[in-house]
Amino acid sequence: INKLWNASRFVLMNIEDLKEVELTNLNIHDKWILTKYEETIKIVKKHMDKYEFNIVGTTLYDFIWDCFCDKYIEMSKFTSDTNATKSTLYMVLNGIIKMLHPFMPYVTEEIYDALPIKDSEFIIESSYPFFSDEYVFEKESKEIDILIEIITTVRNSKAENNIPKGFKI
Repeated sequence: INKLWNASRFVLMNIEDLKEVELTNLNIHDKWILTKYEETIKIVKKHMDKYEFNIVGTTLYDFIWDCFCDKYIEMSKFTSDTNATKSTLYMVLNGIIKMLHPFMPYVTEEIYDALPIKDSEFIIESSYPFFSDEYVFEKESKEIDILIEIITTVRNSKAENNIPKGFKI
């Protein structure tokens, strides 16, 4: 909950002047997170329908912690002034809190209330996220996945071999 709260504060600070969601001119990391987001929606919907809440929880946790907070938010810091990145931050956070609402209603309602754009007064009345292949970018997603894998491998190799942080590779 603390990680979600801090991520939400970052997003809200960066989207406070957002007037409308405009998902055009997306950069590669915006396309990557949107693809991961759409995959998450598909998995969550499938398992919610089967009442497999443990899988839903694990899926949401992995997406929020690993993809959104640890990777995308860090990537977005370089382009957070663009409307496409602001719109992507908004769209993904909005979807995350809607998917989490059945499990954490008070926290998600508080975050939803702070969003600059809402489709209803309360989150419980808003529309649940649905899968759309319009925001699935396989090529770009694979490119970022490869880049993340390379960075992780280099960092792990440096740590295993006691290479100092400042050492350039």
